[in-house]
Amino acid sequence: MIVFFHSTVKSCQELHGLANGTLQCSQQRSTIDTECTFVCDPGFQLVGSRTRTCLPVAMWDGIPAYCKPIFCPILPPVRHGRVSPSSCASTKPRYGINCEFTCDSGYQLSGPRKTSCGGPGEWSAALKTTRCIDVTPPVIQCPDNQTVATEPHESYALVRWDGPHVTDNSGDHVGVASLPVTSQPMKLFLGSHAITYRAKDKMGNRAACTFSITVLDEEAPRVDWCESPPIFLSHEEDVDVYWEEPLFSDNSGKEVQVRQGKV
Repeated sequence: MIVFFHSTVKSCQELHGLANGTLQCSQQRSTIDTECTFVCDPGFQLVGSRTRTCLPVAMWDGIPAYCKPIFCPILPPVRHGRVSPSSCASTKPRYGINCEFTCDSGYQLSGPRKTSCGGPGEWSAALKTTRCIDVTPPVIQCPDNQTVATEPHESYALVRWDGPHVTDNSGDHVGVASLPVTSQPMKLFLGSHAITYRAKDKMGNRAACTFSITVLDEEAPRVDWCESPPIFLSHEEDVDVYWEEPLFSDNSGKEVQVRQGKV
């Protein structure tokens, strides 16, 4: 009697195709020792086992694989600038998106102007920081020029004035210094005095303005001593008469010019 034995080749369950990727196997049928490799399309990242082998127990080793979309972290905001499209800084951008930085007026870009979301979820310019640098000096406006009179009986004036008006495009604090150093009220002697204000912002941008204060002597000289001489009686027509010259002074401290005349 002839006995026929029917041999059945063990095989694993067929693997399904990979969404957003490709599946390549060493054999068409999933028989023992068949090896399958999973590869994701650009913009997707493999989760699970990259290679799976059909075991003698008719089961696949490894972990089921799938392809998930690649996202990059949200870009941090750029102070005094913007990134476009705006979604780069609001939601996690998808793989392949290009983002571009621009600065506000008065600011200069430092660092990469563009960056791209690549694999595995990293920005092309991840190791470099983009900043907007303030290159615009402050705007400073000095008070108007002044003309003042001296204090009574003095050669100087005690002067007060409003400080300069200073603004900066950054909106930050601006340091202001004067040359010469001033305090108010300030004692200024006769003549013209130039006062310079210098402004410097946090980035070291500088600006300056100058105004003048002129101190005038509007006070008349003072008579310090003036007495008439005594009455002279004489029978002669021509008589020499002597008297003490009057004394004058001026608040300016300068010599007073005196002229004689008959009344």
